[in-house]
Amino acid sequence: MPFPARIHPLYALALTLLAGAAPGPAQDPGTPRNEAGVTEAAETPGTAELIELGRFDEAAADLNELRAQWEEEVERNPSAENNSQLARVLIWLGAVENGRANFDKAIRILEQAAYLFIDSGGPPALRGSALDGLGRALKRAGRYDEAEIALEEAIAMRESVDADDRDRWVNVSRTHLALLYLTMGRYQEAGRILHEVLEDTPAESTAQQAMVRSYLGRYYHTIRSYARAREFSEQALEFAEEAWGRDHPNTIMILDQFGLTLLRQGDIPLARAAMEEAAASAAAQATNRNGSLRYATVLNNFGNLLILEGDVAGARSRFEAALDPLRRFLGGDHPALAPTWNNLAYSYQAQGEPELAAEYFAKVRDNYLRHVGPHHQRTVEAMTNLALTSHLAGLDGAHEQIAEAVRAHERVFLRLVSFGSERQRLNYLQRADPLSLPCTAGEDPELIANTLLRTKGRLLDALLAEDTGASDADLKMEWRETQQRLDQLLLSGAHPDGADSTRLRARIAALEARIEAARPVAADSRESTWPDVQAALLPNSAFVDFVRFTRFSESGEDPDAYGAIVILPEGPPRWIPLGLEDSLQNWLGVMRDRLDYRAGQITGAAPRDPPALRLEPALRTLHDEFFAPVAAALPDETTLLCLCPDGSLNFLSFAVLLDEGGRFLAHRFDTGVYVSSGRDLLAAKSAPGLDAAPWSVFAVSDFAPPAGEVAAPPLSRFEEQLFTFLAGLGPIAGARKEVAMLRRFLPEGSHLYEGDAASEETLRSLEAPPAVLHLVTHGFFLPDAGEPLAHLEDFDEAPTRLYRSGIVLHGAKRGHPASGEAHDDILFASDVAGLPLDGTRLVTLSSCESALGEALAGEGVLGLRRGFALAGAENFLLTLWPVSDASTPAFMKRFYQLAVATDNLGQAVWQTQREALDAVDLQDDAGLEEAVLRSGPFVLCQRAALTPVATALPPPGPELRMLWLVLGAAALGVWMVILVFAKAVRR
Repeated sequence: MPFPARIHPLYALALTLLAGAAPGPAQDPGTPRNEAGVTEAAETPGTAELIELGRFDEAAADLNELRAQWEEEVERNPSAENNSQLARVLIWLGAVENGRANFDKAIRILEQAAYLFIDSGGPPALRGSALDGLGRALKRAGRYDEAEIALEEAIAMRESVDADDRDRWVNVSRTHLALLYLTMGRYQEAGRILHEVLEDTPAESTAQQAMVRSYLGRYYHTIRSYARAREFSEQALEFAEEAWGRDHPNTIMILDQFGLTLLRQGDIPLARAAMEEAAASAAAQATNRNGSLRYATVLNNFGNLLILEGDVAGARSRFEAALDPLRRFLGGDHPALAPTWNNLAYSYQAQGEPELAAEYFAKVRDNYLRHVGPHHQRTVEAMTNLALTSHLAGLDGAHEQIAEAVRAHERVFLRLVSFGSERQRLNYLQRADPLSLPCTAGEDPELIANTLLRTKGRLLDALLAEDTGASDADLKMEWRETQQRLDQLLLSGAHPDGADSTRLRARIAALEARIEAARPVAADSRESTWPDVQAALLPNSAFVDFVRFTRFSESGEDPDAYGAIVILPEGPPRWIPLGLEDSLQNWLGVMRDRLDYRAGQITGAAPRDPPALRLEPALRTLHDEFFAPVAAALPDETTLLCLCPDGSLNFLSFAVLLDEGGRFLAHRFDTGVYVSSGRDLLAAKSAPGLDAAPWSVFAVSDFAPPAGEVAAPPLSRFEEQLFTFLAGLGPIAGARKEVAMLRRFLPEGSHLYEGDAASEETLRSLEAPPAVLHLVTHGFFLPDAGEPLAHLEDFDEAPTRLYRSGIVLHGAKRGHPASGEAHDDILFASDVAGLPLDGTRLVTLSSCESALGEALAGEGVLGLRRGFALAGAENFLLTLWPVSDASTPAFMKRFYQLAVATDNLGQAVWQTQREALDAVDLQDDAGLEEAVLRSGPFVLCQRAALTPVATALPPPGPELRMLWLVLGAAALGVWMVILVFAKAVRR
C-alpha cells in the first residue's frame, strides 16, 4: 500500500529522533576502558578484555567477586588506600551494570564510589571517573537533571588534574554532557561541544573519532541536516570498523544510525541494505539483557523502513516485538519506550484504529513531558500526532490538544532557527511545519495569526540580527569565502567526496564550530502577538497574511493548500481558506504562457501558435480562488492593502488580478504593499527619505565582449545553463533613455556608473550606502539544474538551489563560468547579501525576473529579494517576469515622480500600475496582455511600517499620458486586425 501522505510531515519527527532515543551501544567507547586507573589488584586477568568485547555478564561476575574481597579488606582496615581500591572496582562495576542496562543498580554503585573518594580524599581524576559514570547511568535511567549535575562535576574534577592526558578525559565527559543536551533538546549547546571535542580528538584515536563523529551524525540528523548527518555517519563507520570490526556492538549501532539517515534522504535501497545488516548482527547478539535492548532499537528502526515501503502490518509486528524487551528490562515508564509507542500508534492509525492510536500517542506525550519537558522535538512530535489523530477522528479534546501542540512546536522552532549556519537552518525550515495542523482545523484564527507572526520570515530576521555589530566578522567572512569555493567546485561538477571538496567541508565545519562558540545561547523572549500588528495598521487598511499548508484529511488525500489570516484595524483576526497549490501552479502557468507569447509577438520572435487558454479567465480564476474570499472579509472603505504572500503566491502580481466586476485590484484599492512577515510592520522607518542622501545608478547599456576562448573543463549542467544565458546577452536598448530620465531625480552628490565602471568591484566598494541603488541591467532565473527527486535535498548537498537567480554587470561576458574570478560581474543572491547597503532606503532592479527564486514555505523566496534584505536594504522593487525596454523608462519615471513627491514607495508602484491599466479593454486580448506584461511584473517588498496613503498626487506628465495612449492605440490596432482577419476567415 502507498505510504499515507497525511502522516508524513509529522511522522518524520519520529524517524529523526530514533537514533538517540532508545538504548545505545553496549558501552560507550567514548570512555576508554581503563579510565578508572585500576591497580593490579583490580585487573583480574580477562576482565578488561570482556568489557572491551561487551561481554558484561561475565565481567560482572569477576568484578562482584573482587568487590566482595575489597569490602572485606576495607572493613578490616578502612585506610584511604583501601577505600580508593574499592572505589576503583566500583567504577568498573558501575560501568558494567550500565552496559547491562541495570541503570538503577549502576547508579547506586557509582554513587557509593563517588562518596568513597570523598571520604578517602582520593585523586580528583578518579572521582571524576566515578561522577562521569554516574552521569551516564542517570542519563540512561531518564534522570536528566541529576545527570547534568553529575557530568558538570565530573568535568570540573577532571579539569583540576595536572596531567598530560587531562584534556582527553575532560573531553570524554564533555562528550557525555553533549549527548545529554541532545537528549534534552538543548541542541545548540550539544552541537557546539561536539564540534569542539572533534577538533581536539587526535586522528589516530580511531575509537574516539568513531564515536564523536557518530554523535555529530546524530546531532545533524536531529536538526534535519541529513547530508551532513550522512557525511559524519559514514566517517564514523569507517573509523568504527578500523577500531572494533564490523560485528562489534558499537559498529552495529553506528551502521543502524547510518541507515536511518539514508532513509531520511530517500535512499531506500541503501537504507535497507544497512539496516538489514544491522538487524541481522544485532539479532545474533540478542543473548543477554543489553543485546536484547540493542536489538529492540534496531527492530524499531527497521519498522520505520517498512512503514516507508508501505508494509504497515510488517512494521507493526516489529514495533510490538521491540516493546517486549524494552518493558521487561526497563520497566513501563522509561523514555526509551516512547519512540516505539509512537511508531506503534502510527501503525494503529494507518490500520483504522484511531482511538487506540490516540491512547498510545497520549502515553508518548506524557512520557516525554515527564522526562525531557515541553521544549523538545520528541515532545512536539507526540503532541502533534495526538492532536492530528484526535482531530481527524473527531475525538474529544482535539481543540485543546492542537493549541498545546502548536505552542510547543513554536517554542522549538524559535530555538532551532536561532543557531547554526544559514543552510543548516534552511534544512530544518523546509521540513518544519508548525501551521498545517491549526490551518487544517481552522478553528482558532488567533492561534494561527500568532504562529504566523512568530515563525514567518524568522530566519531572515535572525540572520540580520546576528550581522549587526558582530564581533566575529572576520570568521564569518572566511566562512563565506570558503563556502563559496566549495559551492563553485560542486557547481562545476566536482565529486562531493573528492579531496578538495572534503578539505573545504572540513574547514567549513571548523569555522562553523568557532562561530557557534561565540554565539550566545538562545533565550526565550517576549514575542509579538496579532494585537501588536493590529495596532500598527492605519485607518482603512488591512493586513493579509497568506500561508501554504498541508490540508490533512481522514481519507489520506492531503493536498497542499492556501489560506489567509485577515487582520483589520478593529476586531479579531479571521481565518480564510483559499485554493489549492495545484490550481495555483496551473493558472500561474497559463498566465506566464500568455505573457511569453505576447512578448514574442512584440519583439518579433519566432512565430508560434497562441496558447489555448486566454489571460483574462486566468486573472479572474486566480482572483476567485486566492483573493475573492479575502476581499469578502474586507470593509468597503478599505484603501490600503498589506500583503504577506507565502509559497508560490510570492510569484503572483496581485495588482493585475480581475475581480468579479472586471476591475483590476490596482483600481479597487488605492495602494498595495508586500512584506515578508507581520513583524515588518512593527519596525520604525530608519532609512532616510529618497532625497536625503545621494543615489547610485549602475546602468549597463551593453556588455563588454568576451575576452576570447577560455580553457576550461567540461561544463556541468548548471554551468551550461549559465553560459548559455551569458552568451545570449545583448544590448539593453532602453538603458540610456532610463538613465536620462533618472538624471532628473538624482540628488546632489549622486553617482552614475556606466561602461567599465558599472562593475561588481565598484558596487562592492561603495563608500556609503546610497539612499537609492538603481540597477539597469539583465537579471536571470535558471531552470532547475537537477532531476526531479522523491525527497527534499539538503542545501548542503544541492547548492544550485541558492544559485538560480542573479544579475549581471558590464563585464559578465568576459569570463567563463568556471573561471573562478573573485569579481566576475555575475552576482548571485549570496554575492548581493554582502553588499554595503545597510541604510539604503530603496533598491530598484530594472531587470527581468529579479523577484524569482525558490519559494520556501514560511521563509519567502530564496533569491535576489532575500539577498538585498540581508544586505540591509529597507525596500526593493523587483520584477516577476521580463520587462520591456520600450515601456520601462516611462514606468520608472512615473514611479519616481510619485515616490519623491509622497515618500510612499508602495503607493507609488501601485499608482503607476493603476494608471497603466486604466484604458484596458478586457475584450481585447492583445491589449490586456500587453498592459499586464508591461506594468504587472513590478512588486515592491518593504521592511518598514505602513505609510499613510497620499491623496494629493502629482499628475502624470504629458509624454507619459501620450505613451499610455500610444500603447493602447497599438493594442487596439492589433485587435482590429485580428477582427478583420477573423471575419475574412468566416467568409
